[in-house]
Amino acid sequence: MKKTIIKSILAVIAVSILSLTLSIAQRYQKCFTIKDTDGNSIPFVAVVVKGTTNGGTTDHDGHICITANYDDIIVVSMVGYPTIEVVFGEIGDIIVLPEDNL
Repeated sequence: MKKTIIKSILAVIAVSILSLTLSIAQRYQKCFTIKDTDGNSIPFVAVVVKGTTNGGTTDHDGHICITANYDDIIVVSMVGYPTIEVVFGEIGDIIVLPEDNL
């Protein structure tokens, strides 16, 4: 009887730890648009999850979909604009690239 209770408790603890681990590492997909400060969509912007090769470029309308963890850093770069870094979980529908003041 005692061994059965201990095994049950250990099983519950193991399942709880596994569930927590899976929820922490869960990846999400977000789709958004890159625009300039005038509100114009910017095509062919490089968007990459920092430290990985996961990413791509925006389409001709400035749209892209990225899959990442909420705390991943997204690097957004385009010739003529400063490179910016954004926390994936903080991205809304639009990312605005500021003008390059060089």
